[in-house]
Formats: sequence, C-alpha cells, structure tokens
Amino acid sequence: MKLIIDRNEWLRGEGPDESRLIRSLDGKKCCIGILGCALGLDKHCLTDETVADRTVNLRWPPWCLDNIIFGSLKPDIWEAYEINDNTEIPDGDREAKLTEIFSRHDIQVEFIN
Repeated sequence: MKLIIDRNEWLRGEGPDESRLIRSLDGKKCCIGILGCALGLDKHCLTDETVADRTVNLRWPPWCLDNIIFGSLKPDIWEAYEINDNTEIPDGDREAKLTEIFSRHDIQVEFIN
C-alpha cells in the first residue's frame, strides 16, 4: 500500500494533548488518522479520537490495535504516535522514522507539499 501524507493537513509536533486522529477544530490528521482515511474508515468515527483502538467497529490493520507495552518494548503503533506528536523532533527526522515504522507493515509513505 502507498500512503500519501500531505504536510498541509498533517497534524504533528504539537504534543499528545493536542493530537487527534482527525481534529475537528481544523480537520488536521495525525499520521494514523491519515492512514485510517486512506483505508476508507469512517471519518466521523475518527474525529476527535486520540488512538485507533478507541474507535468502534472499524477495520484497522492488527498492528494499529496493539496496545500492550512490554517493559521498554513498544508496539509500532505507540512508537508512531510518539514520533508523530513529539514537539522536539525536526520534521525530516520525524518523516524518516515514520517511514521506517510504516515500511515494517508494507506501507510505502510519500510526503507531499
């Protein structure tokens, strides 16, 4: 799968308190919200939710619903949330790290604009 992330609609680097799959305030989406939209998931169910596993009756890939953290081992989904929301990571580093996470799940990411 190819995932296009438009930097103009991508919600990132504002910290976890501000991040949403889709933020109703301005329509911006975190990287997982963008993935959900690309998968055709119901945007209303994604709006103002903070994590994929809180959405109901949506068909997320299994790795997006892995919410168990074993010691220092974090599932890819949590690593993606943390990288996406981190206020201190430069966008170039953020994009490289997210590209690597998504590639583990056969998702090729392209950043535009």
